[in-house]
Amino acid sequence: MTWGFVTCGPNEALVVSGCCHSKPLLIPGGRAFVWPFVQRIQSMTLPILTKCCNALQWWRAWRISQEFQ
Repeated sequence: MTWGFVTCGPNEALVVSGCCHSKPLLIPGGRAFVWPFVQRIQSMTLPILTKCCNALQWWRAWRISQEFQ
């Protein structure tokens, strides 16, 4: 069980759930304080999200280029 101050790197996000949060709290690249036995902490990596964003930017640029041809 992890409790106290929890940190994550710039390419990770922390998800805090439990007491004091009606919805899970997402903290990208930072730190959070977790109460023992009443809150839960999970971490996730973010490279998948950046790949999705890059694909969306590529698709928008391709679509705009097709409109002007």
